[in-house]
Amino acid sequence: MKKTRLGLAIVICLGIFASSCSQYRFIPFFPPEDDTTPYDVGSSEDLESMLETTGNARLTSDIDIISPMDLEEGRSYNIDLNGNKIAFDVGGSMAIGNGVSLSISDGDVEASYPSEDNDSYGSHGCIGIQENGTLKLTNVDLVADSSAIAIGSTNETPSGVKLKINNSTIRANGVYTIATNANKYDSGAFIPINIEIIDSELIATGKDDNDSCGLLINVPGNLTIRNSKITGDRQGLVVRGGNAEIINSTISTTGKYTGSNYYFNDNWGPGNEVPFAALVAGNRGGTSYAYDTSCIVKNSVLTVKAGANARTVYISSNGSNSARISFDADCDSAYAKTIKERSYWGENTYLNEEKLTAKNT
Repeated sequence: MKKTRLGLAIVICLGIFASSCSQYRFIPFFPPEDDTTPYDVGSSEDLESMLETTGNARLTSDIDIISPMDLEEGRSYNIDLNGNKIAFDVGGSMAIGNGVSLSISDGDVEASYPSEDNDSYGSHGCIGIQENGTLKLTNVDLVADSSAIAIGSTNETPSGVKLKINNSTIRANGVYTIATNANKYDSGAFIPINIEIIDSELIATGKDDNDSCGLLINVPGNLTIRNSKITGDRQGLVVRGGNAEIINSTISTTGKYTGSNYYFNDNWGPGNEVPFAALVAGNRGGTSYAYDTSCIVKNSVLTVKAGANARTVYISSNGSNSARISFDADCDSAYAKTIKERSYWGENTYLNEEKLTAKNT
């Protein structure tokens, strides 16, 4: 009943107002747009304070981060670059772990690793993702003076890591744009990592002998590459563990690698010490990478610079661990032919679900 009386009173008042003020022009009232200025920051101190208070921040200018950010365990953070640049130069890797989820969007990221603490190849990651950490880059242009993103630390392969790159570009003047760490872990408690590269481009340029790999995954996990381009001077993509799916994408080696380790007939070494090729899957020799590997390639292109002493694709199994690769009908049939003729090794190697019974190099 109270609501009915109130409604009737409002109608009567509006009627009186309209009749008494009809000679005046009516000026409409619009509510203000959402105000995001409470999250605006213009310095590193303000950024950290805002993230600590709200978990959100929007840059109003370029910001330099010169010491590791104090991010609370298990908390989510969002940084809107707002067309500006954030530079990480923290004396090592900018580490994200302990259940922290960090999203960075809409601007530039510059990341550095001190040369005096790095090797000549630039294999150390400027941004590190550790145990249960999540990093999302959306509409970001990331430039790194070493490897860009490292999943893991020197002595540990992290569990439960998530990395999503969307509509972004990563340029690394080092061995990798993105790489994982295959050191020991608790297999009973390990949660496979998850990497998604969507509508993006990854470019790695090697500092020494043009030794670079666009992306390396060498631990159990899932890798999805869709509508993207990945390029390295030695390898475009190396899958030494886990499951990879490549859709509507281009994987390339520039063929610029000037070293002499091609690994077509030898046991492979650590990291990207594997065959000189656009795409490499599996493992050969040693016990460091004792994982089954699967790689599905759909409507995608693998490219090698003409005249380079590199293969388009190379696959290998190791011991009891299997390596599988398959191409859909939209892929060039020459990829499968290349593998059968001279680009596979091992007795547990599968091409389009066909087991290759003889070793071949």
